Amino acid sequence: MRHVIRFSCVAFIASFLFWGCNNDPNPISQNTKTDRLNFVSQQEFFDTYSSLSNMSREELDVWEQKNHHSSLLNSDDQSLLAYSDAFRTVLNTNSEFEIGDSIIWFYLGNLYAVSKHEEKKLLEIQHNPEAFEAVGCVEIHLVTPNNEDALNKVNLGFSGLDARNQYQFTQQSYHPCNGTWKQLVGRRKYVHEIYAQSVAIKLMDNITQINSQLYLRIKLEFRNSKGKWRAAGEHRNIDINVSGSAQLTSCSSKAISLNASFNCSGDQTIYLSSNSFLWPSDITSAKGVTNWKVSLNGTIYQHVRGDNNSNAWVNSGVLW
Repeated sequence: MRHVIRFSCVAFIASFLFWGCNNDPNPISQNTKTDRLNFVSQQEFFDTYSSLSNMSREELDVWEQKNHHSSLLNSDDQSLLAYSDAFRTVLNTNSEFEIGDSIIWFYLGNLYAVSKHEEKKLLEIQHNPEAFEAVGCVEIHLVTPNNEDALNKVNLGFSGLDARNQYQFTQQSYHPCNGTWKQLVGRRKYVHEIYAQSVAIKLMDNITQINSQLYLRIKLEFRNSKGKWRAAGEHRNIDINVSGSAQLTSCSSKAISLNASFNCSGDQTIYLSSNSFLWPSDITSAKGVTNWKVSLNGTIYQHVRGDNNSNAWVNSGVLW
């Protein structure tokens, strides 16, 4: 049964500092012994996380170097690839960061915390996380069009997509960037999806702070010999020109306008919007409560470089 959130964004702003976005967050202090980023408060963590979400992969690399930080941004760990670049940038190579006096460890969608004065306890949690209570969670939800229950928890890219946002074709040829044209025949699928990533952290007893961010993901997949769709690596030309609005549960609607082009590009994940609220309960019941309603119109174009022009896809009209 879906819960109804009774907090409004206005009340939240009146009671707490609402975190916003800027393009150049100040450097964060770091525990040099462990390479963990240290945030003075939960508020500073969410401020920085929101700011990083507006950055490109190249800008995140620069930010990481500026803060002398080694993150999971460029990790090949398949279990992390669904999470945003911003979140992977916050984590060190051990999936950790610090808030105040606490060490936070991320594992399989959950956040666990121990005092820095009891760091040995972190090893106990890592050996048997199921025996300990999580203080937070990170969830990913696909936003589905024309569905009143707009958020469904899915395996991103493999199910739950509306037919208007995927297009199957048989690729005939390919011209990679800085390479030569070649024949390359195989079944492919363009995929356009919108998903939300929500980070929830316990603020105090029975109050959970939730920040949810909305992304547009442009993908290409191939069908393997077993008939399964998997991520494809061909370079494409991508053009996006969309506008509309997005509204998170109980919060004001926000306008979306995106006009971008990517040449010789792989998959793209593009930040659209974010919002925050308080959930009057614990982490367990906070899971699955974020609800984005998205209205998006316009055009998204994809074409594998060097392939037949007839295989280009113009996805246009009412997209979500």
